[in-house]
This record gives sequence, structure tokens and C-alpha cells, in this order.
Amino acid sequence: MVIKSSDKPINSIHGLRKGLTTSLNHILIDLDETIFNPLYNWQLFVQEALSVHFTVKDIEMAGSMDNYFLNTPLYDEFVLVAEKLRKNDTLYKNVPLVDGALAAVKQLNRHSKLKILGYLSARPLGVLDATIEEITNHNLPLVPIILRNNETNFYSSVEWKIQVVTQVLDLCETKLIIIDDNHEFMTSLRSKFAHNKDIICIYFKGPLSNRTIGKNEILSNENENFFIADWTEIPAICFNTVQSLQVK
Repeated sequence: MVIKSSDKPINSIHGLRKGLTTSLNHILIDLDETIFNPLYNWQLFVQEALSVHFTVKDIEMAGSMDNYFLNTPLYDEFVLVAEKLRKNDTLYKNVPLVDGALAAVKQLNRHSKLKILGYLSARPLGVLDATIEEITNHNLPLVPIILRNNETNFYSSVEWKIQVVTQVLDLCETKLIIIDDNHEFMTSLRSKFAHNKDIICIYFKGPLSNRTIGKNEILSNENENFFIADWTEIPAICFNTVQSLQVK
């Protein structure tokens, strides 16, 4: 399927406004290490570029590619290689899905009181076409895709995502559910919106976050609308929670 530029999902905050409704509760979902698992591509391309051997398991144990090379002589070179890779469509093609992601996302998308408002990812805007292609190839719902703008550095992605969520929350007249695996992002949201019952945070137990969650002994707290879950658990959490979600 060829998607013409005029058919692309709107990739701006203003565009998300068109998807908001007062009769449904809205979901924003991260892409990498939440729906897609790009670690195999990262391992392959970085290993070749730096002529160093490591495995996907090494990345998972470190918690991220950045952590794996941190405090090593290769770190500065890795940062340069990684920045080039993030802008390369090839990194995001032929990427497998995280176990259970497709079935769970489709369950959420079918629910009568839930709407997947969009995907919120730290991928750079330049790889939008490749992202649309993979979403389509995997038969995921084709909804608006918000990618990191060209003015935002990768290492400022958490702050950028928090700004996006804040803007969407201000526009949204119902509840907003965030599903993401990034530790700093999710714990920052938890702190920022600790007393705001209009946002529900689901910290996804993914290939990079699972060890971090266990190491830091992070637990779900239903009173704070903060949950730790994988794709086998997320639909039930959303379905159970939606019963108490009312228009503001």
C-alpha cells in the first residue's frame, strides 16, 4: 500500500484536536520498545559501525544503548553514530513487534469507550514515512503520529514529550491514558501529575524497562492512576479503569 503525502496522519498537536471527542477516553502510545522492538537493528548497525561485538541481551541488561556505551572509550563515537542512525529510515524498517503488542493495541482500538488518539514517539520527524510504512505493514491502527520535531535534541526528548502530554491534556475534555516504557518520562509524569485524576500512566514493562522497574522496585499505585504492566495486562487495566472515567 502506497500512502500519498495527502493521506498521512496529521503529525502536529493542533492536528490531534480533530481526534478529540467528549464521548471517548483517549490513549497516547509510545512506539519504540513499547510497540516495536528495534534493538535487533540497533545491535546490528552499531556493531558494524563501531567494529565491536555485543548482543541484544547486553543492551537489555544495560537498560539502553546509551547506558551500554556510557563510561567507555567508545561513548563519544557511539553518540555520533546513534544520531545518524536515528535519522536513517533503515533503522525503522523490518522491525519486529514487542510480544503481544498487536493483539492488545487492536483490543484497545475496538473498545467502545476508548480511542487511540495517536502514537507519541521520540523518533525524529524525518522518519515519518518509514514509520507509517511499518505501522501499515504490521496492520496496526493508522492514527496520528507525533514525532520529535527538528528543533528538539534526542536527549531533550523527555521534556518534549511532557510538553506534548500537557498540551493534549489541556485540550482533552475526557481522560488521557499514556502507555510508554521510558523510565524518566513515566516517573516524571507521575510526579508532575500526582494529584491530577485526568491522566492515567501505564509504565510499560518492555525489553529495556523491565529490569529498571525491578531494580528500582517500582510498583503500581491505583490511587495515583499509575500502573506497571505488559501487553497481557494493559487491556484489562484500561477496561477496568474506563468504568470510572467521566468527562471533566
